[in-house]
Amino acid sequence: MADTPMTGAAIIAAAYPDRYYAIYDKAATTSVAYASDIVDTMADTTKINALPAAADMVPLTQAQWILAQTAPHIPISGGKLLYPDRFYAYYDSTASQPTMVIGFYDVWEKSSLISIPDLTNMIPIAPSDWASQAFRSTGKGVQGGKIIDYTPPVPLQVQAKMVLAGVPAVTWAKFGSKGQTVPQSWVDYQDALQALADGADTAITELPAEPTTP
Repeated sequence: MADTPMTGAAIIAAAYPDRYYAIYDKAATTSVAYASDIVDTMADTTKINALPAAADMVPLTQAQWILAQTAPHIPISGGKLLYPDRFYAYYDSTASQPTMVIGFYDVWEKSSLISIPDLTNMIPIAPSDWASQAFRSTGKGVQGGKIIDYTPPVPLQVQAKMVLAGVPAVTWAKFGSKGQTVPQSWVDYQDALQALADGADTAITELPAEPTTP
């Protein structure tokens, strides 16, 4: 039985099993190279004979191909995309969760990776979220591998300073305005707040309660 001749499309598919690729300098001596071009092997304008072998390029998913259209610097290392996603949220992966998002990065936009956090401290975000100014300008956190709305708790020392600022007015309203001496319980309350605000008391885990009686 004679072999069935392969069509042009079948020949291309055999040589390039993925449709989309990133072209880079495989012989580069640096640990990180950047894509010099991207290619759609099924496009009418693509010159297949001029392409490197599939093994010398990095395959891209359709989603990556779409994002790559406007990406000036796609980092590649070890024959793979160094960052498989383009947009990331940066957080401290060692912190107790929920923990706050520290910043957002478009890693395919950067010409240098010096300021980019390690991938273990980042979580990918959807292109639609990256495009939303509201998403990136409101409090976000990370919990269980997902990004959530999150407002970090106010540190106890800061809370003490805020409460302490209002104590003089409160004590005056309660006692000074009536010509009364400030009770010792209120003096002790203010001293406890002051120690917490100054950082002198680091053992306490919650704000002292306002005295209920003089």
